[in-house]
Amino acid sequence: MRSTAKAAVVTSCVLLVLGLSAVAAGATQNATPKKWVSVFCSSLVTWEQTVKSQTARLDATITRLRKGGPINLRTAKTQLTGFLVLVVGSTDVLVHKLEAVGAPAVPNGSKLQSTLLGGIGQIRTAFATGEKAAQALPTRDRAAFGSGAIRIGTKISAAGNQAQGALSGLAKYDSKALEDAFKHDRACSRIGG
Repeated sequence: MRSTAKAAVVTSCVLLVLGLSAVAAGATQNATPKKWVSVFCSSLVTWEQTVKSQTARLDATITRLRKGGPINLRTAKTQLTGFLVLVVGSTDVLVHKLEAVGAPAVPNGSKLQSTLLGGIGQIRTAFATGEKAAQALPTRDRAAFGSGAIRIGTKISAAGNQAQGALSGLAKYDSKALEDAFKHDRACSRIGG
């Protein structure tokens, strides 16, 4: 019995050391500019596509709501909440992929990575807050639902503008290696398209 307990303690210690080593390795991991740009651009394109496709589906509902057309408020609430759930999830995937690849191995790469993740984090927080607010929207009062949905949209837009302001500072961390990688990566040409 004692040897089993001792073996369990030794095994636990070895697993702890291995786990801490993996965390430390991940924290100091640097990606080549080409690898980092590839992960960044492909992940961002996927995120953008999710946001655009979900927004297109939601726009028709919001337009009907603003124009006073017939609308099922429960369906609208489900669509709005579903949109926000998908966008939060897609944002989490984007962040996970950027964290997993590590900072680019360029001067100030860790600062660039930190600033980028901070800006994306602001957007994610706004979507997550919007999701909670959407879940609380009333479905028996069209005016209250409409004003609540508009408030959610306004707050998300404001957070997006704030994040864009934070991300505009990324240019100071630019490097020739990153510029070259951006020019030659196919996914990068699809950003914003």
